[in-house]
Amino acid sequence: MTICLSVIGAIIALTEVGFIIFQYAKESVRRRRSETISVYNQIFNDTYELRDQYTKITQNTSFVAEEIYKNPDLYKNIMGLLTTLESFSKGLEYGVYDFKTFVYLTPNEMFEILCSLKQFIYEERKKKSYDLLFDGFIYLTDILSISIQTKLSGKDIHFKYTKLKRRR
Repeated sequence: MTICLSVIGAIIALTEVGFIIFQYAKESVRRRRSETISVYNQIFNDTYELRDQYTKITQNTSFVAEEIYKNPDLYKNIMGLLTTLESFSKGLEYGVYDFKTFVYLTPNEMFEILCSLKQFIYEERKKKSYDLLFDGFIYLTDILSISIQTKLSGKDIHFKYTKLKRRR
């Protein structure tokens, strides 16, 4: 009888531990998604503010390196945004933020802005002779391209940012 009670007690304890682990995992996902939304809102606002500033100065909506280099304040603000985006991409890579949430929040127009910034980075890499400058952001735009096409086709995104192989 004592053995049966011990076994039943152990089963109940293991069930409780399993439930606690499940709840913790669920809360962790919720928290990661919430953090992603918070950071995304800041990136979204900063990106559009910068694009508006650029448009006022250049009368163009797509970032062009020659125009950026003409205005030191604009250059500084773009480098600040790119630094934020680079940090965000590292957060996605290490699972701090939720990639799928980011993809579903990102409208096509913002993706196009990010792609024009990507072209600026290629010019900046040539200028500074540094091939890995904003490498995380470049990878983010590459993966975002595939993901947005998947989203626009009505399919669900079944992969995680960290499981994709980075090309070097």
